[in-house]
Amino acid sequence: MQLTIKKLNEQTIHFAMDRAQHEGWNPGLSDGKAFLSADPEGFFGVFDGDEPVGTISAVAYGEHYGFIGLYIVDEEYRKTNAGLILAQAALGHLGRRNVGLDGVLQRVDNYARLGYKFAYRNKRFRGKGGGMRPSGLVEARMVPFDMLAEFDAGHFPAPREAFLREWINMPESKTYVKFKDGEILAYGTIRRCHSGYKIGPLFALTPSAAERVFQGLVSNIPGSEYYFDCPETNLNAMAMAKENKMELVFETARMYSHGEPMLPMGNIYGITSFELG
Repeated sequence: MQLTIKKLNEQTIHFAMDRAQHEGWNPGLSDGKAFLSADPEGFFGVFDGDEPVGTISAVAYGEHYGFIGLYIVDEEYRKTNAGLILAQAALGHLGRRNVGLDGVLQRVDNYARLGYKFAYRNKRFRGKGGGMRPSGLVEARMVPFDMLAEFDAGHFPAPREAFLREWINMPESKTYVKFKDGEILAYGTIRRCHSGYKIGPLFALTPSAAERVFQGLVSNIPGSEYYFDCPETNLNAMAMAKENKMELVFETARMYSHGEPMLPMGNIYGITSFELG
């Protein structure tokens, strides 16, 4: 056995997405290309000869922030140093940035021993789509991109224009924007996954704007299941999940290496993804 580390690219990013699907993480059908656009240098695979046996993402958002995800080692290699090789590559790429991750609750103590600090739980809810699309929503492709990118940057620890451009233009997805007096009040995306759909992000300045965008998104998928990942600290998001009869199906622990970034958590109704933050 000879384990080596290699960067993943457009031809090999599917190694990570295939493993995510195998683990039951249900990635979006077009996530690979969009994820890679966030940081083309931030995806790694560990190989036994020519065979991939594990993956990790370490996306650097600018000079000060990064996010780790897609940390998966094939079962038969979990007692080798494959996981250590991946972790070293990821942390080496991110350097001294403040690094975030969404870890399973059973691993919180492990991450804490590595210096990560618990911030809050993200709760995944499941619902069933349908209903009428509210009036007054605009598709993202009709909105000046700079305006949308500025709004997004106000709800994420760093600008992510390249990623956002790909995210809002994925096949089998919709992104709606709610305006008032020429200013963005809310926006959200829904995308097709291997099973059902996922909503994320959903950022809104008011609960009513969040609800309108949410209803617009689920109106596109009548009868289909969807998943929605909410920070538990946003009580309005929790109330919206209850009012829409969503079922809690999973939780993660959001943790940071240098502490929680200053963000308007009351405006973050749905995170983008567990893999990229």
